[in-house]
Amino acid sequence: SNRRTAMSLGWSCGHVVVLAVGAFAALLACWGTSCMVTTQTRTRLCLDAKYGVNLPSIMVGLGIFLTVALYEIMRARGPRWVNYGVSSSGENDPLLHSAAAAEQRPRLVRVLYLSHFLSAWSDRMWQFAIPMLFMEVFVDTLLPSALNGIILYTGCIVMMPMVGRWVDSSGRFKVFSHALVGENLCVIASSLLMLVLVREVQRLGIRVGDTETTHTHMWNWPLACVFMCINGLGMVAEALNQAQTLCIEQDWVVVLADGDEDVLANLNVVMRRIDLSCKVLAPMAFGAVLEFSGSDGATRTMAGAMAIAVWNALASPLEYFFACEVYQGFPKLQAPRGLTEHVLTSVTQLKSPRAKKSQPSSLGSPQALRSGSKSPRSPKSPKSPSKQSSTSSFQSAKSVSSPTYLDTWTRYYKHPMFNVSLSLALLYATVLDNGALMTAYLKWRKVPEALIGGQRGFGAVFGLAGTFVFPCLRWYTKSTEKAALISIWGFWIILLPAVLTFFLFGECPISDQALMLCMVMSRVGLWSFDLAQKQLIQTSVHEAQRGLFSGMQTAACQICYVAIQALGVIFSDPQQFESLVNVSVGTVGLAALIYTLWYISKPSTAPGAMDDICC
Repeated sequence: SNRRTAMSLGWSCGHVVVLAVGAFAALLACWGTSCMVTTQTRTRLCLDAKYGVNLPSIMVGLGIFLTVALYEIMRARGPRWVNYGVSSSGENDPLLHSAAAAEQRPRLVRVLYLSHFLSAWSDRMWQFAIPMLFMEVFVDTLLPSALNGIILYTGCIVMMPMVGRWVDSSGRFKVFSHALVGENLCVIASSLLMLVLVREVQRLGIRVGDTETTHTHMWNWPLACVFMCINGLGMVAEALNQAQTLCIEQDWVVVLADGDEDVLANLNVVMRRIDLSCKVLAPMAFGAVLEFSGSDGATRTMAGAMAIAVWNALASPLEYFFACEVYQGFPKLQAPRGLTEHVLTSVTQLKSPRAKKSQPSSLGSPQALRSGSKSPRSPKSPKSPSKQSSTSSFQSAKSVSSPTYLDTWTRYYKHPMFNVSLSLALLYATVLDNGALMTAYLKWRKVPEALIGGQRGFGAVFGLAGTFVFPCLRWYTKSTEKAALISIWGFWIILLPAVLTFFLFGECPISDQALMLCMVMSRVGLWSFDLAQKQLIQTSVHEAQRGLFSGMQTAACQICYVAIQALGVIFSDPQQFESLVNVSVGTVGLAALIYTLWYISKPSTAPGAMDDICC
C-alpha cells in the first residue's frame, strides 16, 4: 500500500541519517586523535591549539559513535518495526497489532533508553556548562551565573502551565519532535552566542579569565544584549526540555507499560538510573574538556561552547529517529488519548453502576475524565467504551485549553492528587542537596575540596541505591503508596541527626561531618520516594490531564527551590546556616506529614471510587 511504502521509505531515510551521523562522529574522533598525537607534524586540517578542540572532538565523536553502534547491535537482534501497526488494506489501525507490538516491546524499550540517555546527557551537560562558562568569562562576580538561574527558574514557573496544556492537547510525537528540535536549536544558538560573548569581551580590551581585571563596570549594550539572548534562549530550551520530559516520563512509559504496574515501575527505575548517571558523568566529562583545553579563559570557553554545540547537533537526529522508531513500533502510542488508558479508565469502570450515575461536576474534572461520563445533552444511546472514553477525553482537553493562569493553579490545588504532588515539591525547599549554598558553607568551614567532591560522588552512589530500594519496598509492601510512605519518612529520619548535632555541638568538625554523612545517606530515601510518587501520579491522573498536572508540579517544585534560595539571601551570614538546616529538615518533615495525611484519607483506588471527587 501507499502508506506502507511511505513508512518504509521514511524509515530507510531515517536509518541512513543515523548511519551518517555515526560515520561523521567516528571521523570526528579520528581527526581529534590524529591532531592530538601528531603535535610535531600538524597538518593543515588541524586547527590551531588555541581553539582547544582536540579533546572535545574525541569525546563527542566517541560518545555519539558508540551510541550508534549500540543501537545497530540492538537493531540487528530484532526485526524492523515498519510492518507493525499497518493493516493489509494500508490503513493505520493502532489497536490491531497490539500482540505483535508486545513482542517488540523489549527492544523498543531499549531504544527508548538510548534516546533518553542522549537527552539526559545533553541536558545535564548544558545545565552544568552555562554557569561554568559564565564563570570563565566573568571571574570576579557571581552575578551572571545567579541571573542565569533566576531567569531559568522564573521561566519554568511562568511557562509550565502552557507547556502542560500543549502536551495534553497535541499529538504525542508532534509535541516531542517539536520540543526536541526547538530545544536543540536554542542550545546550539546559545552556545554559539557564548563565542560572540567572548569576542565582545575581548573587543573591550579585557582578557577573558583575567583575575586581575575588574569586570563589574565593563558592561555595554552589545554585551548586555548578547548575555540576555543567551539566557532567553536558555529559558525557552529549559521549557522545551520539560515538555520532552512530560511526554516521555509521564505519558509514553505509561502506554508502553500497557497497564502492568510492575513493568511501569521497572521502566521508571531504569530511566531514573540513566538520569542520575548522566547527572554525575556529564559534568565530569565537561569538566575534563575545560581542564585539558589549556589555561587561557577564552580558549576554555570556546572549547566548552563548541563541545556543547557539536554534541547537540549530532545527538538530536539520533534522539529523533530513536523516538520515532518507538512511536511507530508501539501502535498504542499512535492512538488518541483516552483509548490507551488502562490504569483508572477501564471497561469495568465504564460499565459500573457508580460510573453511570456520576455527573460531571466541572469541565475537565478528574471524575468526568475517569468515568468517561457523557454530557447531560448527549443522547443515552449506547457507545463502545473506547469511543466513549475518547470522546470524553477530547472534550475535556478542549474545554481546558484556555484557562487563566490562576485558574490553572486552582484546578491543580483541587485535584485529589495535589497533596502527593505537594509533598514532592516541598522536598525542593532544602539546602541539604549539594547545591550552591551547601557548597559555599562547606568551603567557609574550610572543608577540603577533595572531601566535598567525595561527598558528592558518594551521594550519587546512594542516589542510585535508592532506585534499587524502591522496587524492593514495593515488592515487600505490595503497594506503591506504602513504599512512598516508608521512603519519605526514612528520608526525614536520616536527615534528623544533622539538626541534632548542630543543637548539641554547634559549628564544629563533628557537625560538618554529620551534615555531609546525613546528606549522602538520605539520597536513598529521596530517590526512592521520587520514583514512588511519580508512579502514583502516572497511575492516578488521567492521561488527558497528566501533562498539565505534571507541568504544574514542575512549577511548584521550582517555586519551592526559589523560596529556599531567597531564604539563603536573607540568612546570608554563614553563621546563620544552622537556621537554613532547621528550615530544610522541617520542610522535609512537613512533606512527610502531608503525604501521610493523604495516605490515611485517600479514597479507594478501585474502579469508580474517585468519580465523586471534585477538582
